[in-house]
Amino acid sequence: GKNVAMIADIPHGTPRDAGLGIVLLARLSGRPLVPVAITTSRRKVLEKSWDKTTINLPFGRSSIVIGQPIFVAAGADDAEMERKRQEVTTALNAATAEAYRLVDAPR
Repeated sequence: GKNVAMIADIPHGTPRDAGLGIVLLARLSGRPLVPVAITTSRRKVLEKSWDKTTINLPFGRSSIVIGQPIFVAAGADDAEMERKRQEVTTALNAATAEAYRLVDAPR
């Protein structure tokens, strides 16, 4: 199979809050969601964007944090889908916080 990388939050929704679409794709495909966060010590934050998008810049230190896979059962009902959506949100936010902590730590 092939791997796909996606942004989990939905445009103009709550920033850093995963949408149900990515969870639905995991349920339909049978593939896990793997939370990944990447950041660099040199970055530009787009303050006027709805979600404060960050553009990583070259020539700095970088950090990549990969969380545990999140599996969604093929028969997941609406309540389970919402639990998984919240799990994805929590895992991505934790990975992001850790990536920033690692790259911004004093040397």
